[in-house]
Amino acid sequence: MIKFSILVCAYNSETTIERCIDSILSQSYKNFELIILDDGSTDSTWELINRYKQNNILKLRQHKNQGIAFSRNRIISLVTGDYFLFCDGDDYHNIDTLKNLAENIEECGQNDIIRFSAIVRGQTQNPSNYQIDINSVMESKKAILYFIENKINFGPLWLYCYSTDFYKKNKFKFLNKHNHEDLFNNYILTKAKNISCIKYPAYNYIKTPSGISAKKCSKTEKRRRKDIIKNSIYTLNKLKSNKSLDKLFYHEMCLRIIYFLESHKFYFCGKELEKYTKQTNIIKKSMKQI
Repeated sequence: MIKFSILVCAYNSETTIERCIDSILSQSYKNFELIILDDGSTDSTWELINRYKQNNILKLRQHKNQGIAFSRNRIISLVTGDYFLFCDGDDYHNIDTLKNLAENIEECGQNDIIRFSAIVRGQTQNPSNYQIDINSVMESKKAILYFIENKINFGPLWLYCYSTDFYKKNKFKFLNKHNHEDLFNNYILTKAKNISCIKYPAYNYIKTPSGISAKKCSKTEKRRRKDIIKNSIYTLNKLKSNKSLDKLFYHEMCLRIIYFLESHKFYFCGKELEKYTKQTNIIKKSMKQI
């Protein structure tokens, strides 16, 4: 029987963390562990987490905020399940998430990665680019091209369930203490042999102005801009090291990074805009060299 690990990294999530945890504990499929890490919250997040006493919960607390990448690296190292997936502290899973994943593994075999659909909540219209319209197992290259051609968002880590053996065998590591770690997922996907896609809307992504990805005017914006640049460089270097990528596919992945940079261009100004332009030009130049 497949065992899953559900990983929750939370920071100042006192208004949503109970909904997140309850959605996981109420799963219809019961063979799982829940690992929760409080990343130095300054509100009551840790006190709320600590109320849960179930035996399949591992609770961790960092007394100083280390950032989402560091937290993800730490929490992944503790996984004991055959597969693991994420849930951010302000989001939640549907009741049959693990049931659908287990059925997919039983029917399609133990593929490296499973991609499921998500529902975006907190706005008037649910974007279709988080949803999969087929149930299919594809070679990773074919799956990624399918995402690109159909304009499906494939960056966020919480859209996937990862084989623990696959992940640890490749020794994946996010760039510690830098946000925008989802960029690195572009590289992780290219290392998979097969990706299984399922239609089931497993995840509920809460899009609010107070979310990590929406704080455009906070005091952390300078660091955020640096993280965008550093993670784009880190991911590009990893893609270059993947000798199995052909030229056309490498170009497609580079275009993904350029698209991400350009979608965040409004964050940059002055010298930071110069660094942004320089990094974009480096990526374009590398595309000509491959």
